[in-house]
Order: sequence, then C-alpha cells, then structure tokens
Amino acid sequence: MSDDLHFYKFRAINKWLIESIVNHTIFAPSPTDLNDPFDCQVDLERVFERAISLASGEKLKFIKSFHENNAFIDNWIKEIGTKGVYSFSLINSEILSEPLMWSHYADEHRGVCMEYIVPKEYIDETFMAKDHENRLLVGGSVEYQDDGFVECILNAPQDLEQFATALLRKYLLTKSPSWHYEKEGRLVLMKSGSINLPRGALRRVYFGLRSSESDIRLITELARTYSGCNSFYKVEKGSGDYELISKEISA
Repeated sequence: MSDDLHFYKFRAINKWLIESIVNHTIFAPSPTDLNDPFDCQVDLERVFERAISLASGEKLKFIKSFHENNAFIDNWIKEIGTKGVYSFSLINSEILSEPLMWSHYADEHRGVCMEYIVPKEYIDETFMAKDHENRLLVGGSVEYQDDGFVECILNAPQDLEQFATALLRKYLLTKSPSWHYEKEGRLVLMKSGSINLPRGALRRVYFGLRSSESDIRLITELARTYSGCNSFYKVEKGSGDYELISKEISA
C-alpha cells in the first residue's frame, strides 16, 4: 500500500466492540456473513452464460473454457467462503453526518464511529508479507454497479492468472448501487477472523446522537487505557432540518 490506511468504522456498543478496543483488533467476517445476501455471492454460472452469449472468436473459447470446467466454479465458491472481508467507510467530509450509517451500523444512533489510522509500515510488514498466515489479498474502494460482472469477464485479459485476479477483485469489491451512501472500502484477507492492529491505531471515537452518558464514560475510559486514544466527539443536531454535526467532548 502506498499510504497509511485511514478509515471510519460504525459500530454498536456491545461486548465485541469492547473486545476490539481492549485487544486492538478488528474483525473480518466471511462473505457468507455479510449483511447483503448478494454481496460476494453473485451467481457465477449465470454470469458466465450471459458473457458467452455476447462473446465471439478467441474470447468466446477462453470464457467457455472456464464455464465448462465445473471444478472452477465449485472451487471458486469454496475458496471465497474462507476469505475474510473487512468493510469500512472511506474518510470524507460527509460520512459522519450520514444518518443512514448511524441508523444501520451504530445501533440507531446509540453506538459509535471509530476512526483508525494504520501505518503503512505496519501493513507492509504484516498483511503484505507473502509468508503472513493471513495476508492481504486485495484492498480498495468498493464499486457500486449493476451487472458489472459480464463486462469484467468480457474485458479481462486472456491469461489464466490475470483473468482470475480481475474476476476476484470484481467479485469482492463490487456492490449494488443502492449501497453507494456507505462510501465503502475493503480489505480482503486469506481467511476470516480477528485482525491485530498496533496500539494507537484508534485515533478518534465519535458517539452517536443517542449514545448514553454511561456508554460514553465506559468507552472513553477503555479507549484511553487500552488503545491510547484521547480524542472524543459527540454527534449533535445542527441548524439544518436534518443536519448532524460533531463536537469534541472532554469525557
């Protein structure tokens, strides 16, 4: 990766959040555990059939060689199911004031948004290392697109390794346009499970509009003690009808 990894993660306040703060971890679930049943679970059989109906010449022969190889699709589905997908929101000026993110991922505004910065050196020395047991396979911004898989297959290089890489990236980093408000980025790792982060990676905690005082006290104390985080904010209603703003607090 060329830069530090800087991102937001919206969370409910529960035992899993507490464990992540205390242990400096984040969790990458398998694709089958993602909340969208279409996410990373596109019907490749049908996609290949549509691509074949549009292809011709050498491209048609190349695509057919994958479609007619039943083991390819079966192994693909099996392998994808073992991967870990960590989703987050890309840093931008709008996401903290997006009500849907707080409603869907932060317990209806009662939760938090965690801001992380993971140093490039840490990523290079751990997840990018080829001998790491849970190395990074692919990472990047999610594309929001309808029917992009057929186009990917038709335009991918006619080279086995390059074709598989292009399809893997499309498969794991594409979602329906209806999810565009998430402004999502992803890390895809060899396997699902907890990911260790360096102490200090948690830089800021933003509390939701409905976060209770007791939860604020608990999370700020844990974040200070275990993660070295000393920057906390509270989301409030702004002057606009549906505006959300963030104000620093000395909790």
